[in-house]
Amino acid sequence: MTPSSADKAPEENASSENKNNESLTTALHSAVHRAAKQSQGGVAILFTVPCTTEGSVGEPRLRLAAGFTTPEEAQQAAQAVYPIAEQCFQTGVMQRETTKAETEDEEGASASELIAFPANFADRLHGTLVVGSPVPVEEKSRLQLTMLCNTIALLLDQAALENEVDELKLKLSKKPLVAEESKNPDELLALSEALFSQDLEVIQKDEMMIKVERLKSDFIEKMSCELRTPLNNIIESIISVIANEGDSLSNEAKNLLRSALDDGSTFQRTLESILELWRLRQDELTVVVQEVSVPEVVDEAIFSVQDTLGDKPVHIEVELQNPFPRIKIDLAKLSQIIFMLLDNAVKFTPSGTVTIRACVDASANLVCEISDTGIGICPEDLSMIYEEFYQVDDTSSTKYRGSGLGLTLTKELLSLLHGSMSAESDVGHGSEFRFQLPITMVE
Repeated sequence: MTPSSADKAPEENASSENKNNESLTTALHSAVHRAAKQSQGGVAILFTVPCTTEGSVGEPRLRLAAGFTTPEEAQQAAQAVYPIAEQCFQTGVMQRETTKAETEDEEGASASELIAFPANFADRLHGTLVVGSPVPVEEKSRLQLTMLCNTIALLLDQAALENEVDELKLKLSKKPLVAEESKNPDELLALSEALFSQDLEVIQKDEMMIKVERLKSDFIEKMSCELRTPLNNIIESIISVIANEGDSLSNEAKNLLRSALDDGSTFQRTLESILELWRLRQDELTVVVQEVSVPEVVDEAIFSVQDTLGDKPVHIEVELQNPFPRIKIDLAKLSQIIFMLLDNAVKFTPSGTVTIRACVDASANLVCEISDTGIGICPEDLSMIYEEFYQVDDTSSTKYRGSGLGLTLTKELLSLLHGSMSAESDVGHGSEFRFQLPITMVE
């Protein structure tokens, strides 16, 4: 017997609800993980209450945690910080506790800090974000944590709004067509007004998001004009001084200038990545297909990563299909993709081997693998590596220079070219990134 559409509706609603819940959990997990990273390698715990836009119901309960090695450790920490979380939830005001250490360490850090942020949106409190930092939290970091908590509150409020709209629609769908509606017109009117009110809130939130996007656009334009030009001038000036005054400079002066040049170049690459990522997301980049020699692209990428390679005992191995067929694809974007993946592999490989393999498969796809024997990525971080500005380890950000944009930009470029990418990694044993792109063969 084939089920009717009425029989299918609850299953479809349940499937949609599950997808929404998964999407919400993923977004919350990302925000909480970032909060932990922002707290100087500390921890973050999110307490929430049942989703509702009419007011908070019940006591806050543990929802997500980041920065812990085991679930048991997170549970114990949640119990320990619950008093400050509850106080924040009851008052709706940020709470702070500073604990002084018995002895100062060599770097002089003498206190840790616990901060509870209210997840509040439009006077509706949905929970509390508690952040524990091993050092006092600076004003800049506290503002960024507040913004993260505001994002969490918006996500929770949106989920509450969607739940209530769904419930109202369900109630309306179950109303008898004639008899009940004629008996209870006031109730139907109240439900309709409530639904309109919820729709109005959705519209207001959409308008808010449009304003945010406009601010982002203005910021990107200003950054492009106000930062890129003077930064290029600074880099050119440093290069000119080193080239023309090299013999008359002291070794200390030369080292300082080279250090400034390295910092400026790193900043320049970060800025260019931000601008290109923005252009990608605004659909401002076009695809230009031309005849390409993959071996030449690989050779150029290897040459370009020599600065990153430096004097590290790392060997780059190349394994390409021989002979490699000529293909048609966007040369600039393919070169950028291979360079960024190769540069990422070299950067996180203190010693050992980086291997790049490439071939054209039977389905006319360019398949490329870049593997290394470097530090690797832990499983919980592997799903987050494509997020912009994400660093798998805050302590690595200074040792392994980078902006956290390379893999984000790589995946966006692959998406523009209708390609795909996957990653596998084992901590301490290296990583492997594999991508494939549809190409046109040159006859």
